[in-house]
Amino acid sequence: MAPLGTDRRKVARMPMLLGEAVELYVRARVDRREVRPETARVFREALRPFAAAVGAHRRLDSVERADLQAWLAGLRVAPATVRLRLSTVHGFFSWCVIEGHAERDPTAGLRGPRKPRSVPRSLSDAQVARVLGADLTLREAVLVRLMLDEGLRAQEVAGLELADADLAQRTLVVRHGKGGHERVLPLTDACAQSIEDYLGERGRGAGELVLSETNKRSMVGSGLNPHSTAKLVAEVLARAGVNETGHALRHTFARRLLDAGASLRDVQTALGHASIATTQVYLPFSGVIDLRRYMGEPEAPAA
Repeated sequence: MAPLGTDRRKVARMPMLLGEAVELYVRARVDRREVRPETARVFREALRPFAAAVGAHRRLDSVERADLQAWLAGLRVAPATVRLRLSTVHGFFSWCVIEGHAERDPTAGLRGPRKPRSVPRSLSDAQVARVLGADLTLREAVLVRLMLDEGLRAQEVAGLELADADLAQRTLVVRHGKGGHERVLPLTDACAQSIEDYLGERGRGAGELVLSETNKRSMVGSGLNPHSTAKLVAEVLARAGVNETGHALRHTFARRLLDAGASLRDVQTALGHASIATTQVYLPFSGVIDLRRYMGEPEAPAA
């Protein structure tokens, strides 16, 4: 072991072979109890084929960026697997640099295939009808309406205070959005009514808007947390026969705005997105609808 204060890279002994370094890396991570044996097995299964492809008997410090690019190009696996393997190799080389076995990390700045951005899943009108027509408690109805009619995230619902809902002015202040941004939304009549109905059960004392099951009356700290909020809404959807998460209600809110003709900027504001690029993933929802609405049958060419 190197004396305290000594740079490990300065006490590196002999040049190490790539295959040797891989085995040493996996053993060291296990011996130091930094990873579980199961994780070490995953590392080994990723790093041994990598070393074989690049050259297990070549010197570790001879591996170049071009070698890694050729290895990546030769992988015949899903993009997600490519990203995982590259991350494992990057962790290996970072360790080699820290331990003094390599002078540099050839994976630095090397990127795998981009993760495709999937189109958010929204509920169909029939699914929405099933959810709203289910036997909902007053509290469940509020949770569903806040996510479906107002587009709130679970964490935003959990962060609402009673004072944030102005039923007279039909407005809702959302103070716990991502990044700490605050926004004001108009309350739909249906959402306002669900809150009014729920307050008859909850009481009108100050505190969290939606309370936990064990606290029927408002007390500080008796509100739902984001996890329990999402779980309750997911249970409602399951009872209605809808195999989606509660976040799909927020996606449905966004899709409905776009279908009604709202601009992308307005939808961004309503959803509380910091960047309009995040909102743009909702465009395919209305894109197909618009095409069906505006594209007629092409005219047959003249004979």
